[in-house]
Amino acid sequence: MSVAAEGYRPRSDGSSSSSWSRPLRSVPVQGANPSRRVRLQVDERQSQIIAAGHRLFSQRPYSEVSTTELAEAAGVTRANLHYHFGTKRQLFLEVVRSFTQLPPPPPQDLETLPLRDAIDATVDRWLEIVWRTRDTYLAIFRAGTIGSDPELEEILERGREAWAVRLTEILPVAGGSAPATRALIRAYQALAEDAVDEWLRRGRLTRAEVRLLLDETLATLIERIAPAVAEGAAGAGK
Repeated sequence: MSVAAEGYRPRSDGSSSSSWSRPLRSVPVQGANPSRRVRLQVDERQSQIIAAGHRLFSQRPYSEVSTTELAEAAGVTRANLHYHFGTKRQLFLEVVRSFTQLPPPPPQDLETLPLRDAIDATVDRWLEIVWRTRDTYLAIFRAGTIGSDPELEEILERGREAWAVRLTEILPVAGGSAPATRALIRAYQALAEDAVDEWLRRGRLTRAEVRLLLDETLATLIERIAPAVAEGAAGAGK
């Protein structure tokens, strides 16, 4: 699963989420580009509320966090919070959506590294991001955080899919985006999530042990399993 490395940046993709579909209120401003300045003010306020949501939802279960506490933590009124996000549930979904955004690609060119070194660099970078955001990570993946919620599952699923695509872009995985290759990566993702749970929540694995497990499994997937699956799929198509 993908997680954002640092902070939150509001989306501007015109999606239908309640916090982005509301019209902007008219605020008198002076100087050039007044509409941009109004938008910046609104985005900053939304970012403030999202950051407060990250803090509170990572500290306590969803059901124990009130809109009053969220508003106070963000330095806004409850009315202002509802104006931007509608309900506590919608705010929680935006927190999850921001959390699952992919971080920037690795700063170094992994293609110049030996395969095993590139795999280790990829795994270590992901584990570092998870560690820095561990409270939010555990809150989101804690069983029963918000109950059975198809919209929440869809957000998490999109994050996992984006993570799978990124992996095929930065590492030489045979088969690329073929369905069978994607299935292999999704199985690896499930292992990674469980391993992180054993590390951060249960304490039965150390970070070094999780890193070793994920390094060796991903190396085996890339070096042996994915090529064999891709070859089998090519043979079946003849």
